[in-house]
Amino acid sequence: LRSYLSESSSAGFSGDRPLFISRSGTRLSRRMVQLVIKRACQAAGLSAEWSAHSFRHSAATHLLDDGAQIRDVQAFLGHQRIATTQLYTHVARGHLRAVFESAHPRRI
Repeated sequence: LRSYLSESSSAGFSGDRPLFISRSGTRLSRRMVQLVIKRACQAAGLSAEWSAHSFRHSAATHLLDDGAQIRDVQAFLGHQRIATTQLYTHVARGHLRAVFESAHPRRI
């Protein structure tokens, strides 16, 4: 990302236009992002189960696992309703419980 940003800056990138653009200079479509991720996963030898949504879900879950505030994750994901973002907390809670149970002095 740093490399992309430095190249974009030298090519005249500014904060008032989309970060990721096509060869023609237009905003990448959702489908194009999906194709880029699919091709990168194939090139890396990853399972076909990975998708743009998988990466998005993983990023949100890791942010919550690492202590990010749910409102910040909501803004990061662009969710209008907090209830939509709360769907990601079930994974974070499961991780938290497992850590708690493994470290609790009275565990069985």
